[in-house]
Amino acid sequence: MSSPLDSSNAGGAEQAFREAFLRLAENRPERLPLGRAVSQNAVALEAGRDPSALKKSRYPGLVAEIQDWIRDQHKAPTGQGCNLVRPQSKNKRSQAQSSEDVKRQRDQLAAKLVEASTLIVELTEKISELEGELRKTQATRSRRKSSKRGRVALKDVWTPPVQTNDSRSG
Repeated sequence: MSSPLDSSNAGGAEQAFREAFLRLAENRPERLPLGRAVSQNAVALEAGRDPSALKKSRYPGLVAEIQDWIRDQHKAPTGQGCNLVRPQSKNKRSQAQSSEDVKRQRDQLAAKLVEASTLIVELTEKISELEGELRKTQATRSRRKSSKRGRVALKDVWTPPVQTNDSRSG
């Protein structure tokens, strides 16, 4: 495992980053909460700098050491001082809370599903009812049309215009 302080080039900013890295690696941060996972951003924040300041192009050796340390911690079995996981009591509580949240959401969605299914059934029945009424109405209209075909209404008969005596003299 690499040591967080292996460095031959220790400038002002780089030294601050290295010290922040060491504090995070030992889980004794000054600016960040305990249990914060080690990352380039976390190291920069712990050093009191902007995360964009800790770049591989500026500090290639330090960034490589951070990445190697993170990789080594992921390979290490749990319980050997790996601080990538939050403290256990918070983790258990958050898992229990998450579990309850998921159960609550599941129950709410199941209730919505039942409501939607009931509405679908009701609307399907209403559609069937309306289709039956429409068929009856169409059948009644077609019977009326067929019975009117033989009859001619008086308004449909054409009558010539009537001429009066006043219009002939002129």
